Formats: sequence, C-alpha cells, structure tokens
Amino acid sequence: MYRREFLKIAALTPMAIHLGQMRAAVRDGRFAYLGTPQALHVFAIRRGKWALLQEIACEAPSCLALHPSMPELYATNEVREFQGFPTGSVTAFEVGADGHLSQIQRTKLSLSATLPRSIAISPDGAYALITAHGGGSYNLFSINHDGSLGYIRGVMKEIGSGLHPEYQASSHPQHACFDGNGHILAADLGTDRIHVLSLADGGLHLQGRHQVAPGAGPAKVAVHPAGAFIAISNSLNNSICVYRYDSLHGFVGEQVVAFPGRAMVLHSERSMLIVDTGKSLDLYQWQSNTGQLRLLHSVDVRGAVTAMHASQGSILLASGKEVVRMSLDDLSMERVPLKQPVHCLLSA
Repeated sequence: MYRREFLKIAALTPMAIHLGQMRAAVRDGRFAYLGTPQALHVFAIRRGKWALLQEIACEAPSCLALHPSMPELYATNEVREFQGFPTGSVTAFEVGADGHLSQIQRTKLSLSATLPRSIAISPDGAYALITAHGGGSYNLFSINHDGSLGYIRGVMKEIGSGLHPEYQASSHPQHACFDGNGHILAADLGTDRIHVLSLADGGLHLQGRHQVAPGAGPAKVAVHPAGAFIAISNSLNNSICVYRYDSLHGFVGEQVVAFPGRAMVLHSERSMLIVDTGKSLDLYQWQSNTGQLRLLHSVDVRGAVTAMHASQGSILLASGKEVVRMSLDDLSMERVPLKQPVHCLLSA
C-alpha cells in the first residue's frame, strides 16, 4: 500500500465509523429533534420511553432537514433580521453518534429573503434550497464537503398575488422538495402556483409554473416515490390535490383527485400519505399507477396539529405542547408533554 493511500484511509476511517453509527441511528429511529421558539430539543427514544438529552439554542426554527450522507442537521431560522440585515438565516449542526448537536455555522440568506419556511437537501447532498416566505424568494446554497453551507449559488425572486388580500398580497414561497431527477417543486402560497425549478451549471433556474385553484394557497408539495404524481396541500381552502407529474421533464399535468385536508406528510418508504383533516389523521395508500388514494385508517387526534414528520415505521406529530409518536403498524401512540409549542420536528 502506498503511503498516500494509507494516509487517505487513516483520515477517512473515523468519519466512516461516525457515519456508520449515525446511519444505524437513523434506521432505528433512536432520536427525535423538536424545534420550539428559541431552541432545539434532542430526545433519545428507547422502547417507547423518551429521555431529554439536550437543549441547544436555535432562534425561531421553522424546518429541520438531515443531510443524506453526512451527520449534519439544518434548521431554518424564521426571522426578519439577522446581523443587522433584512434577511433570514440557516443554522447547521453536526450530529454526534449519541444524537447530540453541535452548532457549526449560522449563515444569512440573500437580502430581503426573510422568514424562511423550509429547507430541502438535494439527493446527492450537494445543494440546499431554502424558501423565504418574506421577500418571495428562493435561495440555493452549495454544501461543502464538511456539511457546512457554502456560497449562495442562485437566487430567484417571484412576483404576483392571489385572491386573498391578507395572505396573498405577494409571493410567499412555503415549501420545496426535490424529485428523483433533480428538479425542485415549490409551493407558493401567495400566487397559487407550483414552481418547477432546475439546477443547471450550479445555478437556480425556473423551468415551469403550474397555476392551482384561485385562493387555494399551496403550502406543501410531496412527490410520489415512483415519480408519476405529486400531492399539494392547500392551506387557505383546506384541500389536498393530486396531479400527474412528468419527473423526467419536470412538468405538472392534470389534476387527478381533490379532497378536504388541512395538511399532509408523505411516508416515502411505504408510499403512504398521512392527512390532517382537523378532526382526524387519515392514512392513505398512494397508488403508483393511478395516483388515487385508498384510505387505510382514520385516527382521532386532539388539538390542532402544527407539525408532522414520517419516517421508519412511525409518524411524529406536534399538537399544542405535546408530541405524539404513532406506530404505522398497530396505531399505538406515545405522548410526550412539553412546556412550549413545537414548530418543527424530525426523527433520526
């Protein structure tokens, strides 16, 4: 073995071990990360019991995301000003093998990109896309080899308005996600549009727009794992709509189905769409060939659901000052009381 090869292996081995431990933790669903107004709370989950491991400062977290291959967690900070500038920010944390977080960075968005609502990491882990509710803009960051955010590689600012004078006076990007072919689908509550964005030459480009029903207020996008359909949750008219989708070309087609619902979350591994109706949590099997939704279960929930996350064999949901972990196998629930409301959450 050459000396250069030995040094390269020696340098990578600790990180490889760390990544292996972290991936095992992710598969087991051993930790939960909850965002309250001024902090992230880390819980260890063992045999249905929750133990608080850590509280770490994090201003106004609104969305959490994990890097697909590195032990990094990102939180959008839903603020109007950072470091004296009219902009929001994103905080990056290293995730230890024991679940603990260590802040490595807090970086500002582009000017006027305030109140960020979501962050999506590209499947290859090279980019992060942030939607800014204030300023009507999207920010594309490169991600460095250590997991920290690099430079802003692209900024796109949208204009327009909708029917509702209070909530749709201007563009308000709410959520974005990547499809399997690298396109970005984004929901703009203010303009009643679904934007399809593309990454070309490391930049951010508009590929197409799809207009939804006037006054609907699209708030979240989910892509079926097979790539042929997307689901949109609309927060102003409380509806869930499914559309045909060409993931190869990034084209949104005709509407397939629409039904009442306040919010939704996708469980990709099981092709399940979980819908909050305001009275119950409805679990649907999302058909890959027709896009239709087959109701599996309807579970009563108490209180308004403020955040949901689905992974492994369960769903996490926040309702008031309580977090519920529900098994998707037997629908059993673990309830965890908290002292503050939860705005975002993630299990890992």
